Amino acid sequence: MENLKDFLLMSEEEKIRRIKSLDPEEVIRILISVGTNALSAELLNQLAVAYNNSIQPEKAMETLDLVKEQERDAKWYYRYGYAYAAISLRLQEKKFLYQWKALEMIEKAITGSKTPEVIDWCLEMMDLRPDLTQLAKMNPSSFPRLSAYYLKARPDNEGSGEEEKYKKVSAIEWIFNQQEYLPDAFARDFNMYMAKRYPDDWSESRADEFVLEEPEILVIYEAWIRSPAQLHDNERLNEEDDLKEENKDNDMWQVEIMAHLKADNGKAFTLQELIFKLQNLMADKELGDHVFLEGMEYEGHECEGNGLIDNPDGISVFYVCCGS
Repeated sequence: MENLKDFLLMSEEEKIRRIKSLDPEEVIRILISVGTNALSAELLNQLAVAYNNSIQPEKAMETLDLVKEQERDAKWYYRYGYAYAAISLRLQEKKFLYQWKALEMIEKAITGSKTPEVIDWCLEMMDLRPDLTQLAKMNPSSFPRLSAYYLKARPDNEGSGEEEKYKKVSAIEWIFNQQEYLPDAFARDFNMYMAKRYPDDWSESRADEFVLEEPEILVIYEAWIRSPAQLHDNERLNEEDDLKEENKDNDMWQVEIMAHLKADNGKAFTLQELIFKLQNLMADKELGDHVFLEGMEYEGHECEGNGLIDNPDGISVFYVCCGS
């Protein structure tokens, strides 16, 4: 648990870096203890991120409203749109209104973005929300930038056989934390999270649905580590050069990791099983503020996987998409 006195003695840059390395619950505890009136625009944004990742979108909006108008950038609009989209999931009467508001915020985020990062976040959100996608496609003149970017990046006729085959894993979600779980404990927390996320649609039987019909896969993800000892036996670095001393930042290296996962039944992964295995891979790593699992993208096939496998036919490789 973070010592509040130590946190207050940090520079603004150190505070932001530290906050990005913590779980959402700890971020909320610390920043609320400091007091919202004492927080900079960036720290208010990080508090809103923590609320969004804790499925408290109303609190995220309240926090974002505290940011002065002249300090509201593309990320601010994305986070507000994310909150609107989250609320729309549990509404009936005002569902359309909140969906529309979400798209308005996404449109502003794309318009104001100075880097591809925020645009990518917006497109990922659209991938996860077919209801928003459909609404945007029906009203292209209301969301011209979103329509231009999304339809260009995701045309209706796009998609190889592999992309269609792996469609289910592109929409899996979870909030990573630094707890290494046993199966029963994870099942409890996973079902609690999903029931809170989808109060009208979730049932525990969905956790056991097969989402990936592969006996084994390779996954790639990005993280911060302090030592190579944090890698599990089924993990390898994609680039050993990442561990050069000059690449260290705040005593940590930013690395890309490849891991080998096997299905328990030797045939296919269930939803809960796949996310359980991803969670335990990342539990001892730092993800910064990118703790929100936003699906996996098919990357192709590997025969050796940095020495993890030896399969002349190759096995499927997926990139784990994490957002804030």
